[in-house]
Amino acid sequence: FIWVPIVDLSLSLNKWYLIAVSLCSISLLSIILVPLDVQNKAILMVVVFISQVAGAFSSAPLGGFMAKLVKDSQKGRASGMYQAGNLGGIGIGGGLGLWITEHYSYLTALLLIVGLCSLCTCTLFFLPKISAIKGDVKRRFKIIVLDLKGLFSNKISIYTTILMTTPIAVGAVASMWSSIADQWNVLPDTTALITGVLSAILSVLGCIVGGFICDKFSRWTGFFGSGITLGLIAIIMAFTTFNNLNFCIGVLVYAFILGIGYASFSAVIIHAIGKENASTKYTFLSSLGNVPLVYLLALNGYIADNYNIKYMLVAEALLGIGFAIIFLGILWKMGFPTKTVKLDTLSQLEN
Repeated sequence: FIWVPIVDLSLSLNKWYLIAVSLCSISLLSIILVPLDVQNKAILMVVVFISQVAGAFSSAPLGGFMAKLVKDSQKGRASGMYQAGNLGGIGIGGGLGLWITEHYSYLTALLLIVGLCSLCTCTLFFLPKISAIKGDVKRRFKIIVLDLKGLFSNKISIYTTILMTTPIAVGAVASMWSSIADQWNVLPDTTALITGVLSAILSVLGCIVGGFICDKFSRWTGFFGSGITLGLIAIIMAFTTFNNLNFCIGVLVYAFILGIGYASFSAVIIHAIGKENASTKYTFLSSLGNVPLVYLLALNGYIADNYNIKYMLVAEALLGIGFAIIFLGILWKMGFPTKTVKLDTLSQLEN
């Protein structure tokens, strides 16, 4: 979020998206020129770092596109498709790359992934140009600052900002399934299939369903409903027999509900940021979503190492359900606001 304001300050969202995807493609292609030898690990680390920064950077203009171009009645579906691409790209794309590397070569895998990434830029032909803020640099920067301050000037924005740091609908244990699958006596090949491609497919479907839930009912229904359901699934897995079948069913259902949670997460953010300087505000609030993942993973690891997996599952579940109940109560006191926040930054600046 530190460098993302330049997306709203300069060029257009269209050009920034093209730049981000191009950096992804160029950095991946450059790996072809680096021999895969331990002596070149520093070069590979730099290249991989650039590719990951570029990949993360591409989300900034996407957040701006969703906030500015999509109707309020369809922003849930847009959020669902965005997260479907995010989770599907990591799960299915990563699995596809590994499979091609194993059966053909890593060069073939790189060329295919680069080709798929480059194809994403074709979507720009269907989008209008979204220009940066007009005026000199000082004025544009002042508008950004005022807009960020606006996130802390109304109840729903403050509420959303705090909500992003809670353990609701985070699903941190999903990052640990492969390392704890032996507790259910699951074979490595089965673990790879269930936690890899199949979970990715179910997460993508969950994202799409979650988007429709947000539009049909409300983003709050999707977010808090998925958070509480994830907790219940974790508790069921903790107290049922630890065997192969229960693991496979539990992980796949968890992946589907987590997809709903991810879609609702983006929908809640878009609901709070309005349309002005949307890329900056979207990235800022999205980055806060990494905070609970970090502390939940640390907590899960500590409990798993010092107690057992059952305690770990129950602890994460109770945290998620508990915070969901608390913040649902706060939302009820606020009257369940549904309208998108509109922060008139330009008027503030002129005044």
